[in-house]
Amino acid sequence: MEEGFFTGSGPRIRWEVHRVAGARAALVVVHGYGEHAGRYRELAEAVGKAGVEAYLFDLRGHGRSEGSRGWVRRFEDYLDDLDRVVGLARDAGLPVFAFGHSLGGLILLRYAQEGGEVEGAIVSAPYLRLAFAPPAWKRWSARVLRVLAPRLPIPSGMRPEMLTRDEARRAAVHEDPLHFTIATAGWYFEAERAQKETFARAGRIRLPLLGLLPTADPVADPEATAAFWEAVRSEDRRLVRFEGCLHEVLNELPAERTRALDLVRDWIAERLVGGAIRSVES
Repeated sequence: MEEGFFTGSGPRIRWEVHRVAGARAALVVVHGYGEHAGRYRELAEAVGKAGVEAYLFDLRGHGRSEGSRGWVRRFEDYLDDLDRVVGLARDAGLPVFAFGHSLGGLILLRYAQEGGEVEGAIVSAPYLRLAFAPPAWKRWSARVLRVLAPRLPIPSGMRPEMLTRDEARRAAVHEDPLHFTIATAGWYFEAERAQKETFARAGRIRLPLLGLLPTADPVADPEATAAFWEAVRSEDRRLVRFEGCLHEVLNELPAERTRALDLVRDWIAERLVGGAIRSVES
């Protein structure tokens, strides 16, 4: 594994690359909120069996990257972070695909809408809408904090029991020192703005698109993902349901976890054979 940091203006962003001999493509992975790139090394191993190198990184404010936990000044800063990693993959001269989970899925969809340089996108439980309505008092408090203390950390309410039915994977989250369960008002409203923009620009997406949809997701609303899928204009699009699964299909019970990993690997391999063509409406 190779690893390093992007430096320059803004926080230092940590990345890692999992090389494979005779690589045919690259997969850039965008993790979800409160987690980090290290949780996707199993995915890197799975796609590596199909000759696909994996490019993982920690979003600003996450993992080993710099930045305040649970904070982003502008949602577009996340797109800039992703673009730097895509550029790193492009430098290898390979076709580049991208995978995004939850917040990472939202980032990836916005990136594709803005002309991001990827041949195909895979999203898992994209954070297009919260699966539950926050109490009115909490939203009111968040509006106040957005003005007075936008970086103030507050509990997000996320629990490992919302992520997977696998007890061992839940325990791993509990013990993970890089996992966090706080948020900020500034982040919340930036993410909400990005959700609205993603829906408004759904028709811009024309590139090959795969979605992994856990139907019992208590975090990201499955109905929002299904509605978005109807609005995109990709001819090559597929939405695969994982019945009864919670938010993280890649960390679900072994049978579903294996199914999800195999699906991602095979989808990329099929498009390499078929010659996937990227297209985003300007």
